[in-house]
Order: sequence, then structure tokens, then C-alpha cells
Amino acid sequence: MTIVETDMAMRAWESYAQIPALSSGPFVATRTGLQVFGEPSAAVWTAYVDAMLRLAEGILWIVGDALIWGERHHPEAYEEMLQCGLYEPHTLSNARWVASRVRPEQRRPELPWSAHEAVASLGPVEQDEILAEAVQEDWTRDQVREEVRERKGLGGDRFAEALSRARAAIRDCLGVADTDERIDAVKLAMAALEDVA
Repeated sequence: MTIVETDMAMRAWESYAQIPALSSGPFVATRTGLQVFGEPSAAVWTAYVDAMLRLAEGILWIVGDALIWGERHHPEAYEEMLQCGLYEPHTLSNARWVASRVRPEQRRPELPWSAHEAVASLGPVEQDEILAEAVQEDWTRDQVREEVRERKGLGGDRFAEALSRARAAIRDCLGVADTDERIDAVKLAMAALEDVA
């Protein structure tokens, strides 16, 4: 590769890696970090870092809600995004699922996304009850998960049994070659996992 070709390749990569929506003033965000140009004031720096931290706290909600919207309005582009290989499909589908199950008005900014993920398999009333108690009692994600298991009747040994069934269903699913049988096996595995979630 010549020097010119190398330079062109680097520019193309920098263009791909840069994230314009997260770049502001002297801050240029990329897929792998941040470049700061000049000497921004402490107030400018503080405002930028604060905005990035708030974005980090809400990113899975933003992605999930965006995927729900995209699936409704641009189904072909939505499917392409899931299949393109740039993003982990499980992360995308999980963000979408949680956002679809926990309505925006139920979401508690005081709690991490993972606490909401833990209650997503429940109905709205139970979600509200557990999330309110989690805020009041300052629960961790694991405490929220334990409360969900208790409400599902999966505390202690019952949880271990349900987890064992889910693992067995997943192993069975992986061993199936026929597409129709695999779909049925996946449905059984998902049902077993619902018992655990």
C-alpha cells in the first residue's frame, strides 16, 4: 500500500469511527475514545462529561426505544441492522424487549437499567411495586432479581430447578438440525428461560 493509499484508508477509518452526534466543540468522539482539541474551559469540559455520563445511564433505553420505532416504521432497515454484524444481536434484542415491556412512565431514573431488565417479565402493576420498593429501600440489581424470583415462586430450590430446566432446553435446542424442530426447541428454551427470568 502506498503512502497516499494508507492516508486515504486512515481518513476513511476516522470518518467511520467518528460519532458526530457525540462530538461537540473541542470534543470529537470516536468508536474507541475521545479527542480533545484546544483548551476547553472547566465549565465546558464539565458540561460535556456530565452529558456523556447521563447518556451512558440511558443508552440502553435510547437504543431499545429507537429499535421499537425502527421496527414499526422501517422494518427492512431494522432487520438489516440486526443482521449487519456490527452490533451484538442479543444486546439489541434485549434492549428492545426491555423497552417494550417497561413503559417510559414506569422507568425510574434513580435505578439502573438492569433493575428494570429484572422486572421486565412481570406485569405493569408488579413492575411498579418492585421498582418503587427498590427506590425506597435502595436495592441492588441482585436484590430486585431476588424479589422477582420470589414473586414468581422461584425462590431458593425452585430457582435452581428452573435454571436446570432452562439449561437442558438450551442444550436440546443446540442439538437439533431440522429448522422446524429447532424453532420448536427454541420456543421451549425460551419458555424455560421465562421461568428463570
